[in-house]
Amino acid sequence: MVKKIFIFTFALGFILTGLELSSVIKKAEAAVRPEVEVVFCLDTTGSMGGLIEGAKQKIWSIANQIIQGDPVPGLAIGLVGYRDIGDEYVTRSFPLSDDLDTVFENLMSFEADGGGDTPEHVNRALHDAVHGMAWSEERSTLKLIFLVGDCPPHMDYQDGYDYRNTSRDAVRKAIIINTVQCGDYAETAKYWKKIAKLTGGSYAAIAQTGGMETIETPMDAELSKLNTMLEETVVAFGSAELKSKSAARKDKVAKMAPSDAAERAAYKSADEAISACDLIDSIKHDKVKLEKIKDKELPDEMRSMSLTEKKEYLAGKEKERQELKARIRDLSIIRNAYIAERLKEKPDKDSFDEIVLEFIKDQAAEKGISY
Repeated sequence: MVKKIFIFTFALGFILTGLELSSVIKKAEAAVRPEVEVVFCLDTTGSMGGLIEGAKQKIWSIANQIIQGDPVPGLAIGLVGYRDIGDEYVTRSFPLSDDLDTVFENLMSFEADGGGDTPEHVNRALHDAVHGMAWSEERSTLKLIFLVGDCPPHMDYQDGYDYRNTSRDAVRKAIIINTVQCGDYAETAKYWKKIAKLTGGSYAAIAQTGGMETIETPMDAELSKLNTMLEETVVAFGSAELKSKSAARKDKVAKMAPSDAAERAAYKSADEAISACDLIDSIKHDKVKLEKIKDKELPDEMRSMSLTEKKEYLAGKEKERQELKARIRDLSIIRNAYIAERLKEKPDKDSFDEIVLEFIKDQAAEKGISY
């Protein structure tokens, strides 16, 4: 497929200008890049504290593993937290986003609380996951929901929400629902297996706490520094609000736990775009033209520059960024090998992150993505 696209674009080169040809090639490359969309539908009642905290620590690691596919997929993640009627909220959702920093911040806002009785409003949560997200309409996109919890659904509510109807809707949208049971409550297992089967998904049971383990490495400190340095290459532009948001993110990145920062650095070194408000990436992906950006939209240090000076400044930042990414990739290889050795010493038991990656790898094969 890629070879055919190359021949096609090469032939067009005889009649297109260099700029037009570049645009065609970029569009062709984008057309063959697979996409993965994942929504985590999480029980956030009090009994799920261990799983929620573990997921916060592992979200960057999970994202890193997903983008190791061949071909490298684009990734968007959404979140649905759910409890029950009478709690602080029934569901709380965050849309699908390819901005993993925002996903991380949203996940960090979840706290385990409420509950107290056995059933939860699983039916409403699944409805929101299937119908409340802007899922891709492309059949080639791998679309997955991970329903994670320890309690079965309320089947006594007469409010129009029913996992059976929602599952049929998911099939029509080509969405697979995987279920991960925390703990060993038999009634939950019964429903979790039914829900997974209805959409061709998979079921697994894990420890109540999620069984996740963060392995600290000797490389974390250096990768944490590189993560901060990489974020400093972001040239924020646009409104005052966007530039302020970028500055706040840089501050948050500098304060990340070393293991989280190491995983984030690895992800960013492989991602196509480092930030949605970054001028370098926006120009590179033909979203904006430097010549057309108003001075008030630029960072302070660029406002007095000539166009040539602006280009030289951005080229310098891009060179620095690519050098940092190369250092991060090299160090991440060593870190991954260290973690792999440590995992050999770990007792043979399933954890939430391992189950998620196992399911994704199996289901991605249907879309031509191999791991």
